[in-house]
Amino acid sequence: MPSTRAIVETLLTLFVVCMVSACSSSDAPAEASPPQPAAQLDLDETARDHLQTELQDYTRAIEQPGVSARDLTVYLSQRAKTYLMLREYDQALRDVDRAITLTPDDGVAYRIRADVYRALGEVEKADKDLLDAEEAGERRRQKVLDWLLDPSSASESNPAN
Repeated sequence: MPSTRAIVETLLTLFVVCMVSACSSSDAPAEASPPQPAAQLDLDETARDHLQTELQDYTRAIEQPGVSARDLTVYLSQRAKTYLMLREYDQALRDVDRAITLTPDDGVAYRIRADVYRALGEVEKADKDLLDAEEAGERRRQKVLDWLLDPSSASESNPAN
């Protein structure tokens, strides 16, 4: 019969995999679907106005004093997605590169950058970023598992955030 610790570790691993799966996909890069650039989405004026408003909102959030690195990563990544929708690829790359620099274990940022590269036709770079996203997700899962097993040993209060 397995020990209680082994059972807890198995359950925690399953929980963490489910909890973090939105941040990183185990799909092979060849299976990833390309983003829908603005031209393919046929954005009307209302949609463009909405995206411009989103850009302004994310910019305000990014410029807030005292914003945490984790929140800044989220805001930069979301603004990069908005720039991608508007086909403003240079700005999207700038934001997502900054997000990755701030939080290298954020698989979402790598996936967004892969979408930008794919939209630019740089398939090799996109595929590499998808692999990096998967690796980042694995690192984050391990941090969360370590924290759940021994919260006092982790440097972060909650590595899932």
